Amino acid sequence: MNLKERIKYAIMSRQIEKRKTKHPFDVHYAENYRIPAGETNHPNNSYYFSVHDQEGRSVLFRMAHRADRVEMWFVYHDKNARTFYNREQLSKGSPSAEVTCLEVGKSWHFKFSGPMVQNGDEESEHYAEFEGIFTASAPIFEFSRHSAVAPVARALAKEKWNGDFKSSVTENHQTHYEQAGKVKGTLRLDGETVEIDARAMRDHSFGKREWNYMDRHIWLTALLETGAIMNVNMVRYPALYELQSGYYEHNGKYICIDSATPMNDLTMCVGVPDMLSCAIKLVDDREYIMRCEKETEVVFPFDDGDYTIYEGIGSFSLNGVKGRGIIEIGFNKDEKRWNRSRKK
Repeated sequence: MNLKERIKYAIMSRQIEKRKTKHPFDVHYAENYRIPAGETNHPNNSYYFSVHDQEGRSVLFRMAHRADRVEMWFVYHDKNARTFYNREQLSKGSPSAEVTCLEVGKSWHFKFSGPMVQNGDEESEHYAEFEGIFTASAPIFEFSRHSAVAPVARALAKEKWNGDFKSSVTENHQTHYEQAGKVKGTLRLDGETVEIDARAMRDHSFGKREWNYMDRHIWLTALLETGAIMNVNMVRYPALYELQSGYYEHNGKYICIDSATPMNDLTMCVGVPDMLSCAIKLVDDREYIMRCEKETEVVFPFDDGDYTIYEGIGSFSLNGVKGRGIIEIGFNKDEKRWNRSRKK
């Protein structure tokens, strides 16, 4: 960093620490959050469950409430490498899904029923019913309160500070937290019953989310054979060139990510690449190489194609330790925003 960036870094570090102290995470408020009546400014209240065993099965569930609609995903990937996903992904009424908090910070019930198609055979007709319970195995990690200060302050210090920058960062702030656990449930697909009992992570986010505001993002989550989780997030906005965050969790203890391979060095192709390799450094100076191999992907377009998410399920190796999890990559429809230069 040059002198100007170092000064901005020091200012931003103090502001972030001050905000963490002034606004501690309120788990009861977050777990029971609902979109306020009359809210129209791109509100989002999104629940996500990602379930993976080491034999090849995965279940993905996302239910996002908006002011006027519900965004819905349900994906099942079986041990024979077949992938099924829900046909209807947007509902104006009550979707055939439900998410209920059973105990704050500890357990959730979620279920889905509806028509499905098989990936690669979109004319196929299938029907799925799923019901499961998530039980936490680690504390909640809320990104704005629990992430390391240094990577966030570094990213913000590199930007040009003006009124537009400040208002953009403030207006688009969200609460976003994740939690490791286990899911036990039952899936019925075309009359066949599959018992699910596997490790999982859940994600809850709420606040403003305008899909067209995002340039691109990468989200990698590996559930490892050792019981650990490695999570890496990278996102680019018009006001922020690249923000990196994430953690390594094991036995309920989190070590934050300090840095990772930049997005532009990972992939610029549309969709999830067959192979991907990411170098990661933690704040305690441990270093890892995360290798990802795609098993399947499902495409989820938002807002008439303004932003598209390619939800990949894959196999991982973290310094040789194997695992399975998510390789999620998203792109704005405007390709010029994917690899733009940093604003001066």
